[in-house]
Amino acid sequence: MSEGKEARTIIVAIDGSAEARNASAYALSLARDLGAKLCALYVMDTHTARSLGLHLIEAIREMNQEGDSVIEGVVQQARQLGVEADGLLVEGKPGEEICKAAAARRADMIVVGAQGKSALAGMVLGSVSEYVIHHAQRPVLVVRGQG
Repeated sequence: MSEGKEARTIIVAIDGSAEARNASAYALSLARDLGAKLCALYVMDTHTARSLGLHLIEAIREMNQEGDSVIEGVVQQARQLGVEADGLLVEGKPGEEICKAAAARRADMIVVGAQGKSALAGMVLGSVSEYVIHHAQRPVLVVRGQG
């Protein structure tokens, strides 16, 4: 965050995993303490679904339902804490979409978990957070362990 400037928007990447729940808990607390707005971002990883040979329409439907549910959970938690929050459900490669959303929303910070659901695709542990760290034009906070 810029010197002398309070956080206005924090993006938290969520995917329903324990690591993402830890990240969202930390982001919620941070947003409350800083008076920032929170954006809960869920990326439907259709690239991985395609590479696994999954039936794409069914996979998208399932990801969309899960994304809506996970976003709604974070937004409800935010409301309980008095934090202004909304959700964003997008389709694409998670790391790229997190960086794009942060730029589009002019986020002051991105919060990600150290590892998410990447095991499904046999990806490298923490590859999404690593991508975001190296490509985001915003500060990135990686939350490990309990939030």
